[in-house]
Amino acid sequence: WDISSGIEYYEDYVLSKASSTDEQSGETQVGRGLYPDGSRASSIALYTLHSLNFNRFSFTFGGRYNYFHLSVPDETLGDIKLSTSAFIGSAGLNYKFTEELRFVSSISSGFRAPNINDISSFGIADFRYEIPNYELKPEKSVNLDAGLKLQSRRYTGNLILFRNNLNSLIANVKSTYNGNDSIDGVQVYQRQNLKQAVIQGVEVDGTYSFLPSLTIFGNISYTYGRDLATDAPLRRIPPLNSRMGLKYLHVSSFHAISEWAYAGEQTRLSQGDIDDNRIQEGGTPSWNVVNLSLGYTGSFFQVNAGIHNIFNEAYRTHGSGIDGRGRSIWISLKLFKGWNFN
Repeated sequence: WDISSGIEYYEDYVLSKASSTDEQSGETQVGRGLYPDGSRASSIALYTLHSLNFNRFSFTFGGRYNYFHLSVPDETLGDIKLSTSAFIGSAGLNYKFTEELRFVSSISSGFRAPNINDISSFGIADFRYEIPNYELKPEKSVNLDAGLKLQSRRYTGNLILFRNNLNSLIANVKSTYNGNDSIDGVQVYQRQNLKQAVIQGVEVDGTYSFLPSLTIFGNISYTYGRDLATDAPLRRIPPLNSRMGLKYLHVSSFHAISEWAYAGEQTRLSQGDIDDNRIQEGGTPSWNVVNLSLGYTGSFFQVNAGIHNIFNEAYRTHGSGIDGRGRSIWISLKLFKGWNFN
């Protein structure tokens, strides 16, 4: 019976200012930044986690109490102090069918208190004009997962199904400010609590060694998210994606890895996705990227080199504001402790 318990304290302190210069007079005015200057966020937590083995069964269970406090001194909209607390717990079961095959499952509750960014962001952020919401409530969730784990000398594998039920999920929605739906031509958004939402999916990964020096590896995952109140998709849910490759490891510490990465198209978009200028009209197209790398490890150094995106595929991870790298070559050198030139 293993027990791990402790106490944790965390604090954020925000310094934030904005300045604007008049082009004609040259005068500079300093005002409110995206967040109120001097904002503080702190949390303290007590936790305990237990692990117990009994014959073919392994059990884990634990709990955590968290207290959060926000202090936001806002000259524009007024000061606010917000305190929230929660007790969350988790429990897991692991059953060993054989030495190689296990069944795993867990259930856990979650809690996320609104942070400084959630309640007090005021200004242009990304593609939107955000206004504060001092009435936000904490997010709460219950997560369930179950699956199989396989492990032997030559192969490993994992199959996991998961479902996350969310209540009061904090999300950006279109809003108005002083009766206007836009400021300086930019759409107004405000973070609000959704009633209920769900995120569920499946993850599969594994490896298989044909020879001691040759291993194939891969993984694939699919995620589905939905706002239950409006029956609409959740924002920035990743598409079907996978990665496969072949790794060669020579006894002389030389290795080579070939890798194929894939992401399907994501056309199931929330309204926030549609409004997001980082996501092109109609959604994010599918893509394929092939990489190759080589490496050698010596007695006091390690050198690696590779080619990324061999076929120069144009691609972007869904929701990212930056395109992926085109065809490129990289090299790295690492020196271990104790090396010298003598």
